[in-house]
Formats: sequence, structure tokens, C-alpha cells
Amino acid sequence: VSTQSTWGSSLLILLSKSSDIFVNQALDFLYRGQIIHTLLMIVTFLLILLEYFVIFRPIIARIVQADSGLQSTLRMIPLETRNAVPAISNYIETGIATNDVTTRAALRRSERLIDNMLPPSISARLKKGEYPIADPYDNVTIYFSDLVGFTSMTSHLSADNLVSMLDCVFCRYDKLLEERKLEKIKTIGDAYFFVGNLLRKNPNAAEVMVEFALETFLILEELNLTLHDNFGVNKEHRLQQRVGLNTGPVVAGVLGYTTVAFDIWGDAVNVASRMESTGVPGCVQMTPSTYVQVSHRFECVERVVTVKGKGDMVAYLLRSIDHQSPSN
Repeated sequence: VSTQSTWGSSLLILLSKSSDIFVNQALDFLYRGQIIHTLLMIVTFLLILLEYFVIFRPIIARIVQADSGLQSTLRMIPLETRNAVPAISNYIETGIATNDVTTRAALRRSERLIDNMLPPSISARLKKGEYPIADPYDNVTIYFSDLVGFTSMTSHLSADNLVSMLDCVFCRYDKLLEERKLEKIKTIGDAYFFVGNLLRKNPNAAEVMVEFALETFLILEELNLTLHDNFGVNKEHRLQQRVGLNTGPVVAGVLGYTTVAFDIWGDAVNVASRMESTGVPGCVQMTPSTYVQVSHRFECVERVVTVKGKGDMVAYLLRSIDHQSPSN
């Protein structure tokens, strides 16, 4: 009996120890499991974040950027044109486009219109959502021309004839401009304003622009032969222009909200305008910075002109058989 009692006690002790070991192992297993579960949850969360930032966020950003770029681009359409196509105005204000063929066609036409209004590289940047745009450029040659006495010459013309005559002149200039790969900025009334060596790089832009000016004088002489018959201009009147050139640094960019346009700014632009306004009808006048770039090809006469805000400045009048004599 004593032996059986001893064996029984030993068995109970063994079972008790085994139970404690089992419980400890079970608790340890659960603890490790909780750690693994927590680590898996952390890893899963990190993977979700990684997926969001690496895959989905860039996609969302591109979508938002494209949408913002399209809205900015559409804002360049004149207000009266946007009002004629309500879907465009609605898209600009709300970002919601009507899903119909007519609206999509209108948006495509508007985008093509904007591509024609702006330099391709500027239009592409706007579509990507970059706005406003402002970039510095050096050694840009600026050209201003103005039709002399145009207001008095056309005072008796009808609106149709006035616009048709200007359109005839500037369309010829535009074609010549494109042939010579120069960059039109805008027309201001009867003034024509463009640049060289801005977005289209050309170290010989100043020479090309003098050649352009000489060709425009020939264009005006040709048009003068038909002014009376085609537009009703009095026979004693003739189209004539002054041309001003200057070369220097400018800032070019896009600004505005209701009507957005590409333009350039800077002191060099103002001086080019003054070269035109203080010039001689039928002649090209330029600053020394332009003259040094063309003097090896074109003969000029030096003179002094008074420029608003600058005082007296040295200027050069181009001598050419296509011009009146500078002495006149």
C-alpha cells in the first residue's frame, strides 16, 4: 500500500509539472502568435501605404494635374466664346464634363484653338497644370512696327474694309514670320509685335528680323497698288510703317484668368517700342545692341533720339534702297 501511495504521489507530481509545462508552452505560443500577428498587420499596413504612395497616389496626382491643366487651358478661351458653349464654362467652374458627343467635340475644338493661340511648348506646360508661367531669356531681339497715319487714313472706311485691310497686311506678315521661324507675340491695333531667339533659338535672329522688315516694306508697296480698288482708300493715301528693333533680356510667360495670353516683359521691350515711335517712316531704327549683330551685313547711320524715361540714346537707322533716305 505504501509503495502504491508513493507511485501515485509521484504520478500526480509528474502530471502537475507536465500540466505547468504545457500551460507555459501554450502561453508562450499564444504570445509568439500575437507578436507574429502584430508584425503581419504592420507589414500589411506598410504594404498598403507603399502601394498607395508608389502606385495610386501618382496616378491620382496625374489625373488631378491633367484636370487642373485642362481647366487652366480652357480659361484662355475668351469669355464670350466660353459663354457660347455652356459645357465649357460648367467644366471650368465645376470640373464636371457632360458626357456627350457634342460637348467632347466642343472641348477638342477649344483645345485646338488654344494650341493655335500659344507656342506649342507653352501650351503643353499649361496642359500639365503649370501656371503661372514665367521664364527669363537673354539676347532676345524685339521687333515693333506701326502703320504711320493709319487712323487718319482709315477714318472714313467701313468697319469691314478697315478690318479686311489690316487682316490682309498682317496675314502676309504672319506667313513671312512663319517662314523665317520667328515668334509672334501679338498685334496692338495697327502695330505688329514679335521676337526672335526666344523659344525658337537662333543666334542670327537679329539679321533675320532686318530681312523680315525689308520684305514687309515690299509687301506694303505691293498692297498700296490695290488699296483704293479693294478697300476704298483715297488714292492719295499709302500704307507706310516705322520699325524699331532692340536686343536684350526679357521675361516671357503666361498670366491672366478670364483671358490668358503669352507675352514678354522687360526694359528691352520698352526700348524696342521707343525705337519704333522715335523712328522715321519707311525706315528701320535699332539700338546699338541690335546694330552690333547686323553691322557686318547692313549699313546704318548713327543718330541720337530722345527716349521717354531714358533721355538721349544712340540709335541707328538702316540705309537701304528699300527705305527713304534717313536724311529725309
